[in-house]
Amino acid sequence: MDVICQILQDIPFFRHCTDDELDYLRKISRIVSIKGGHKLDISRVNSFFVVIDGLFEIEISSRSDVVYLTQGSFFGNLPFSENRHRGNVRALANSSLLIMEIEDLYRFFLISFKSLRGYVRSIDKVGLEISQTGKDYLKTSSKIVSVYSPFSDSGKSILSAYIGLSLARYGKTIILDMSYQGNSIFNIFEKRITPALSQKPVEEASREQFIYNRIVEVDENLSILNICFGSKVKVDPEILSPILFLLSKKYRYIVFDLSDYDGGLRDKAFALSDIVFGLLKKLKDRKSLYATVDGKLREGQRVYYVLNQYYSPDIVNLEGGLIFQDLALNEEKVIYDDLMDRVAADKQNEIITTIRSRKRAMVFESNLTESVVYAGLLKAMDANDITIDVFYSSSMSFFVLSLYLLSDDVNEFESNVIKFFSESRLNSILDITFPEVSVFRNSRIYKFASEIAEERRIEFFETVPMVMLTDELQRRRVFSTGYFRDLIAASFLIYPVFESLRIDSNNYVSGFPVNFVRSEEILRTDIDSIIFSSVNNKDKLELSDDRILQFFSKYLNYLYYFRSGRASRNILDKNINIEINEREYKVDKLIQISEDISNRLLKENL
Repeated sequence: MDVICQILQDIPFFRHCTDDELDYLRKISRIVSIKGGHKLDISRVNSFFVVIDGLFEIEISSRSDVVYLTQGSFFGNLPFSENRHRGNVRALANSSLLIMEIEDLYRFFLISFKSLRGYVRSIDKVGLEISQTGKDYLKTSSKIVSVYSPFSDSGKSILSAYIGLSLARYGKTIILDMSYQGNSIFNIFEKRITPALSQKPVEEASREQFIYNRIVEVDENLSILNICFGSKVKVDPEILSPILFLLSKKYRYIVFDLSDYDGGLRDKAFALSDIVFGLLKKLKDRKSLYATVDGKLREGQRVYYVLNQYYSPDIVNLEGGLIFQDLALNEEKVIYDDLMDRVAADKQNEIITTIRSRKRAMVFESNLTESVVYAGLLKAMDANDITIDVFYSSSMSFFVLSLYLLSDDVNEFESNVIKFFSESRLNSILDITFPEVSVFRNSRIYKFASEIAEERRIEFFETVPMVMLTDELQRRRVFSTGYFRDLIAASFLIYPVFESLRIDSNNYVSGFPVNFVRSEEILRTDIDSIIFSSVNNKDKLELSDDRILQFFSKYLNYLYYFRSGRASRNILDKNINIEINEREYKVDKLIQISEDISNRLLKENL
C-alpha cells in the first residue's frame, strides 16, 4: 500500500475500505500541484479534495473563521451528504492535492455495495448532514442473506422461500433466484418466470427501471426477482452490487437463493452477504463446505450450517448449527400452502431469529503484552452479564479473546491468561531457527494452539471471534470462519521475525505492527451496535531480561515505540478506554487493576 492509500485509509469515511477498494480509489484520483499563494474556488467544482502535502487555509463561509489544512485533511463535496464547502482555499506553501470527482465516487459505490454501506454509516457517525438518499439507506439497513447448498435436491429453494415468507412479516423482503436449474422460487410461489437478468449486458441489466420492471410481487411485502434461472448464459457477477445498490433503498431483507453451479456468481454473492446459510442433507456434508467458506468469506460474514431434517430425521440438534425441520413434499399439496402453514405456526423461529436479532460487536484494539489488560475487562463483562455477538481483534489481543471463549469459566480463564502470558511460557514458545527467512518457527505456538482449541471452528461459537490477519505482503483479511487453532497461532506471529502459517493456500501472520483492527470495518456488516475497547498505559510494560529471550524482549520494546506513534482513531459512539500506569509486568496484578476499572467503565458506558 502506497502513501496515498495510507492517507485515504486515515479519512474516517474511507477507513472501512478494503485494500482493493483503497487501490481503486487511488486509481480514480488525480494529484495536482498547487503553488504557494494560489487560490482555488471550490464552489465551482463538484469534487472531493485531500491534502497530500503542504499547507492550506480555507474560509468557512458560515463564519469568519479560517481553518488550516495539513496532510490528510479534506474538503469539498461528498456523495450522499448535504455538507458543501464554499469559498476559496489558498495554499500557504507549495502543496499537492488528491482530487476525486463526485461522479467517480458514485460509480465506486455502485460497484462496491459494502463500501457504500460503510461509507453512509461513517458519515452519519462523524455528524455530517446526510442527503435523503443516504437517509433511505440508513433507514432500511438492508440485510443480505445467502441460502446456499452444493447438493442437489437439498431443499435450498424451499428454505429460501420459507425465509422470505417469514421475514416479509417484519419488513419488505425480496428473494433473488440465482440458481440456473432445479426448482425455481417462481414455481414455489406459482408465478410466471420472468426472463433472467443474466441475458442482458451489465450496463442495461443494472439500470433502475429495468430491474424494477422485472420484480414480481408475491404479496404486499414479498417480491421475487429472476437473476439467472433458466438462462443458458452465465451472469456477470459484477451485476450483483449495482442490484443491491438499488434494492437496498427499498428492501429490508434481500435473500439470495444460491446454487454451486456458477462459482463466480457464488463467490460474489458470498462477498456481498451478511449471513450465509449452508444447507446440508447429511451431517457429514458439513466438512465438505469448510474449504468453500474458508476460501471465499473475507469480511466477517456469519455462517450457519443448516441440516435438512427431511434427509436426517434422527438428528434433532446440531452443534454450532441449525435444524430445518422435516418438510415432506406432498405432491397433492401445494408447497406454497405448506410453507404458509409453517410460517403461521412459526416452527422455524430459530432460523429467522438469527437474521432478525440485533447484533452487538466489540472491537479490541490490537496490542502486544498489554493485551492481558483485556482479561480484566472480559471478567467484568461476564460479571455484569454483558453479551456480545462478535469479538473482533488481532495480534495478542485476539489470543486473550480466544482463551476467554475456550475456558469453562472466568476463573479458568484468568488462570489460563496468567499461565500463557507468563514470561517463562512466552519464552518456551520461541522456537529459534536459522534466520534465513525468520528468527522463530511457528511450530511451538501452533502446538499450543492445537492443544487448547483442538478441532473447533470459530463459526460454531455463539460469540464469533473474528480476527484480522495479513499475508506476507501485508494485505489484510478478516476471518469469520476457520479452525480456531490456525487463527490463534497466526495471530501471534509477528512478521518478519516469526515464520508465517499456511491457512487456506496462503501464508498469514498477525499484521502487527503495520496493520491494526479498524472498528470502522464493522460498519460494513449488518451489526447494529459496536463497542470499541482500548488500553492506554501511560508507562511501558517492561519484561525482565533474565526470564525471557533478550532479543524478543527488545523487539517488543521496538514495536511499542512503533505503535505509540500510530494511536487508533475511532468514530464510534461507545468506547471503553482502560487507562493504567504500570511498568511492572505482573499479569495477575494487571488483570485485577483492569477488572476494577472496567466495572466502573461498563456502568458508565453500557
